[in-house]
Amino acid sequence: PHVRSAAGKTWIDSSLDDWPQNDFRIFVGNMGNDVTDQQLYDHFVSKYPSLLRTKVVRDAKTSESKGYGFVSLGDALECAKAIREMDQTWLGSRPIRLKRSNWKDREASKRIYKTRR
Repeated sequence: PHVRSAAGKTWIDSSLDDWPQNDFRIFVGNMGNDVTDQQLYDHFVSKYPSLLRTKVVRDAKTSESKGYGFVSLGDALECAKAIREMDQTWLGSRPIRLKRSNWKDREASKRIYKTRR
């Protein structure tokens, strides 16, 4: 299982089991509430053949978009190219902001903690 840690809390995040293990993931921010998973996928698929998965993150109770999502690619060069080419492109009602996802850095089970001497 994937153990996550953020904002002083730690939890098991089973949603990460649905993602490819060795992918190159992009954080997509500034998305309007009108953007669907399919629209996010369609925005990338024609330019980046290594596209594996897309996901708009939604509130568990209301199912409304939280305004961000993720794009998973199988190729590191395509990932870098996508961030360069697709940042600030319009998707729905807003220009999206892209950056390399740091999800692996936030996984608590893989952290190495330094101790003071």
